Amino acid sequence: VPNSNERKTFGISYANQAGDIIYKAAVSGKDENEAETLGLETFIIKRGTYISTIIHNYMQATSAIGEAFSQMLNDPRIDPQGACIEWYINDKEVQCMVRLE
Repeated sequence: VPNSNERKTFGISYANQAGDIIYKAAVSGKDENEAETLGLETFIIKRGTYISTIIHNYMQATSAIGEAFSQMLNDPRIDPQGACIEWYINDKEVQCMVRLE
């Protein structure tokens, strides 16, 4: 993707119909036609209220991302049709988010 260092970077994971976890790496689009022009898949992060936590220095503790999501997924308010969203704010911080119903 052109100019990827100028875009927001995400990790998106969710369960498919069979219960398998699907993980996608993503970047924000420049405009609504860009993905189609480049032959890429789109994914829209739903608006709403999210629970979240920011992990600092995530490269030194990559297991902290999974631990954060495990804890958030135990919250009874989460959207069962939602996804786990990782927003890589910069090279040191990632915000882990799960949408509430």
